[in-house]
Amino acid sequence: MERLRRKIFWTRSAAGQRASGGLVFLLAVLLEAPVLAQPKRPFWTRWPDGRLRLAFEYNGERWFRKQMETLKLDEYTFTEELRLRTDGYIYHPRLLKFDAAGLLALEQVFIDSNATTRDLDTDALDYGHDVRGSFLKENPLSFDLFSQRQNREVRQSFFGVTEVTDTHSGGDVHFKFPVLPTRLHFDHATTKGEGIDLTDQVLDTFLLESSNQYRGSDTRLRYEFNNLELKNIGERFAIHNALLTNLFRFGADDQHRTTTTAHFRDQSGLVENQLTGLQNTTVLAHTPKFSTQYVAQLNLNRIGSNETRIGTGSIGLNHTLFQNLTTSLTAFAGRSEIDGGAVDSYGGRADWQYRRGLPFGSIQAGYGLEYSIQEEEDLGDVVQVIDEPHTFRIGEPIVLDQRFPDLSSVVVKDSGGLIIYEEGRDYILVPAGSSLRVEITVGSRIADGQGLLIDYRRRTLPDREFSKFIQRASLQLNFAHFLTIYGNWTREDVNLLSGSSAETLGDSERRGAGAQVYWGPSTTIVEFEQNISPFVPYERLLVRELLAKELWRGISGTLGGSYVRTRFPEERKVEETADGTAGARFHLGNYLYVELDGGYRWGQFRTEDARGFFTNAMINWKYRAYDIRLSARHVDNEFRVANDYRENRILFEIRREF
Repeated sequence: MERLRRKIFWTRSAAGQRASGGLVFLLAVLLEAPVLAQPKRPFWTRWPDGRLRLAFEYNGERWFRKQMETLKLDEYTFTEELRLRTDGYIYHPRLLKFDAAGLLALEQVFIDSNATTRDLDTDALDYGHDVRGSFLKENPLSFDLFSQRQNREVRQSFFGVTEVTDTHSGGDVHFKFPVLPTRLHFDHATTKGEGIDLTDQVLDTFLLESSNQYRGSDTRLRYEFNNLELKNIGERFAIHNALLTNLFRFGADDQHRTTTTAHFRDQSGLVENQLTGLQNTTVLAHTPKFSTQYVAQLNLNRIGSNETRIGTGSIGLNHTLFQNLTTSLTAFAGRSEIDGGAVDSYGGRADWQYRRGLPFGSIQAGYGLEYSIQEEEDLGDVVQVIDEPHTFRIGEPIVLDQRFPDLSSVVVKDSGGLIIYEEGRDYILVPAGSSLRVEITVGSRIADGQGLLIDYRRRTLPDREFSKFIQRASLQLNFAHFLTIYGNWTREDVNLLSGSSAETLGDSERRGAGAQVYWGPSTTIVEFEQNISPFVPYERLLVRELLAKELWRGISGTLGGSYVRTRFPEERKVEETADGTAGARFHLGNYLYVELDGGYRWGQFRTEDARGFFTNAMINWKYRAYDIRLSARHVDNEFRVANDYRENRILFEIRREF
C-alpha cells in the first residue's frame, strides 16, 4: 500500500511556497458525501511537511581597467539565508487532487564596495504560497486551478524599505466531449513595487484550444489574447494570436492529403503590427514511390505605416528508386509588394539524395541545382524591419537579412526583447558592401548560442534584375561506430541582367569538411569551412576533443578542449580562441559526492585579446535527513582593452527535511 501511495501521490517543491488546504478539504467532503458513506476511506491526505535551508555565501568581485589606473572596483558580498518551505496535499481518485505549499525566508546581505563611500546592509523577508488543484479529473468537465503569490520586503541602509509583490493565478477548464474536446485557460499576473523604481505591470492571458476529428478531417483551433499594462508609464499592449489548421485525407486508403493553415496576429501599443497568412499544401500519392506536391501561400504584414504582401506557389514531385535514390523536382514563383514596390521571382530546383548501407557502415550523398530570376523595382521607400531573429555563434559573424541597412537605426535586443545591448560595448557594426555585419566584442553580455532580435531601417534599393544559379553537394561516410567523415559544397553564381552596378551583387562559394572520431569514451571533432563572398568572406577551423572515462569505482574524469580560428581575408584579420577543461567526479554510494573541474580560455579578437581561467569545487554529503553542501568557485579573466574581472565565491548550505 505504501508503494502505491508513493506512486500516486506527488509533492511539489518550489521556493516561495507554504502549506494550506483545510478549506478545499472541507469542500471536497461536502461534494463527495455519498462516497464517504462507504466503508473505505476515499480521501488520502498528507499534512504539511517541509524543508529547512540554512546557507552562508561569500562572493568577492573585482573589476580593473588597465588604461585607467583610477578606475578600480572591489566588491565583497556576504550573505546569510534561512529558508523554510512546507507542502502537503489532499487526493481523491475521482474528485480532486489538491497541492499546497508555502515559503518563509530570511536573508541578510552585507556589501563592502570601494565604489561607494559607505557599506550597504540589506535585510530581506520573503513569504508566499503556491496552491494548485485538479477537480473532477475523470469527468467530461474538469477544472485545474492555481494561485501563486510571493512578497519580498527589503530593508537597506541609506535606502529605506522596498517591497515587490508578484502574484499569478488562473486555471483551465477542460470539455472532454468526444466530438469537440476544448480547453479554456486564463491567468492573471501582476508585479508591483513600493519604494523602488519598478514599473508596475499587469498581464492577463486568455487561451482557447479546440480540436475535432471527423471522417478523415482533423481540425485544430488555437486563439490567445494577451493584455499587458505598464501602469507607471501609461503603456498598454494588446496582442491577439489565432491559428486554424485543417488536415483532410481523401482517396483510396486516404493516401492523398491536403493541409490548410490560417494564422492571424494583431498587436497594438507602442508598435502596431498585423500579420495575416494563409497556406495550403496538397500531396497526391500516385504510387508508393511517386508523389506530387502543390503549395500556395499568402501573407499580409503591416508594421506601423509599412505594408508587405507576399504570395508564393510551387509544384513539385518526389520519386524513390529502390529505396536508395530519391529525386525531387520543384518549380516555384512568388511576388512581394513592399510600399508600392515589387519583387518578382520564379525558377526551379532539382535535388537527388542517395542512401545505402555498406559492409563497413553507410554512405549518404546529395546533389542539388537551383536556377531563379528575380526582378526588383520601385523599392524607393524606407522599410522598417522589426525583430529580425539571429543566433550568435563564436567565430560566425551575424549578417543582416536586408541589404542597404541604415547603421544609425540598428537596435540589438535579447530574444525576449527586454534587454537592449550597447554598441561598442556588446557589439560593433562592420559594413561589407551593401550588407552589414554585427560582431560581438570580448566582454560582451551576449553569450555563445544566444538568440537575438535586431531592428533597423532599410534604405532605398535601386531597380534591377538578376539571376541566380546555385549548386549544392554533400557526402557523408559512416564507418561502423568509430568514424564519420562528411563534407559539403555550395556555389552561388549571380548575374546582373539590368539595373544597378555589380558591386551590390557577387558570386559566392562555401565549402566545408569535417570528421568525428569515436575512441571509446573519447570523441574528436575536426571541421573546416571556407566562405568566399563579396559580403562576408572568412575561413573557419574548429578542433574539439572530449574525453569522459570511468577511472575507478565511483570515480570518473573528463577532459575537453577546442580551438577555433576564423580568418577574414579582406581585412587581413585573424580571430582565434582556444579553451581546455578538466574535471573529476567521485561517488560514494548515496552519501558522498565530490565534483572538481577547471578550465582555461584564450582569445585574440578584432578589438582586443582575452584570456582567463576558472576552477570549481563542490562536496555534497548526505546524512539521514540532512544534505550538507560546500562549493567554491574562482574566475579570473583578463582583457587588453575592457575591464579585467575576478571572482571568488564560497557557498555553504545545510538542508533538512522534516
